[in-house]
Amino acid sequence: MSKNKLIVTLLVRKGKKGIEGDDINERFNVKIEYGTADCKRLKETTVEWQNYLKNCKTLGVYTLDVVKVQEYENGQLVEVETPLFIENQVKEALSTPKEELTQEQIKIKELEEKLEKLLSLTESKDVKEEITLDEARLKYENAFGKKPHHKKTVDGILEDIKNK
Repeated sequence: MSKNKLIVTLLVRKGKKGIEGDDINERFNVKIEYGTADCKRLKETTVEWQNYLKNCKTLGVYTLDVVKVQEYENGQLVEVETPLFIENQVKEALSTPKEELTQEQIKIKELEEKLEKLLSLTESKDVKEEITLDEARLKYENAFGKKPHHKKTVDGILEDIKNK
C-alpha cells in the first residue's frame, strides 16, 4: 500500500433508537483523516480517528457506516476501495465488549436460575381456588344433604368434604 494519507467518510446517526424503529435526531457525514494505508492497527492511526471512535458512544452515536475512503494522490482526493481493517475498526467502536464471568459468577448465575425454577414450581402448586364461605356451605350442603355448623370456617368445611 502507499504512504498517502487516507480520508474516511462516515455516515453517523445520533439520537435514540426507538422500539418501533429509528428515532434519528441527527444524520450526517463526517470526514476524518485516518492516517496512511499502512496503519492497520488503531494505535498507528491519527489521534483524531482514535478519539472519534473511542468517544462515539458517549456522543450519542448508535450507528456508524463507512461511506467512502479517499486517498491523496498528486494533491487530489481519489476514491479507493474500503479496506477491511477500517470497517472492522468502525464495527468494534460501537460493539459492547462481552464480559467474561469468573467461575464464582458462573456458579452464582446457575444457582439463581435453579432457584428461579424451583420458586416458579412451588408457586404454581400453591395456587388454590379462592372459595367464599357461601360457596363452601353450598358444596357441603350438596355433599351431605344438610347445612354445616354455623361456626365452621371455609377450611373446616372443605376438610369435612374431603374426609367424606
